[in-house]
Amino acid sequence: MIRLITALLSRRPRPTRGGAAAPDPLPGLTPAPYSSAWHQRRAHRAGTAVHMGYGRFLIGRTTATAEELADLADTASDEWAKFAAALRAEDADVIVPRDLSDLEEGDL
Repeated sequence: MIRLITALLSRRPRPTRGGAAAPDPLPGLTPAPYSSAWHQRRAHRAGTAVHMGYGRFLIGRTTATAEELADLADTASDEWAKFAAALRAEDADVIVPRDLSDLEEGDL
């Protein structure tokens, strides 16, 4: 079970027929571990795995059990909760100008 979750969360894109393998993401674009972006990526991957696995489960094209899919859904839910907590903890100040007259005219 743990191997299934680990495999689904750490899969790399497969090459297309006859094509080269997908390149690794640029190092500058990799989110810092345990940041909100990191948790968001993990939650999205787990959620996508649940979505695809459940679809396959419904039509009988998977060896995964309902319990394994439910555990994976719990993992996705936990990651979304960690994403929300990390996002709230990050102190990202957004400065909004007091004069918004340029927005009324459609100029940005």
